Amino acid sequence: MRVTEQGQVTIPEELRARFGLDCGVEVEITATEDGILIRKGASIEQRLDELTGVLKGFDIPGVAPNDVDAYIEEIRGR
Repeated sequence: MRVTEQGQVTIPEELRARFGLDCGVEVEITATEDGILIRKGASIEQRLDELTGVLKGFDIPGVAPNDVDAYIEEIRGR
């Protein structure tokens, strides 16, 4: 396997099929002591679930989650 001038490599078809690396799937590349680790990235659904979990920590009692004006007024103490 060779690296192209643009820094690209071709992952063999058998490995793409085995690990679900379809066209458009994002991968994470990590440097390790032994070399480079290529890992399938999180799906959009997983990322949205993580983001939703983070945003739940910003709930304010008595303020609807989509009421931005009320949220701003509440955090400003008005």
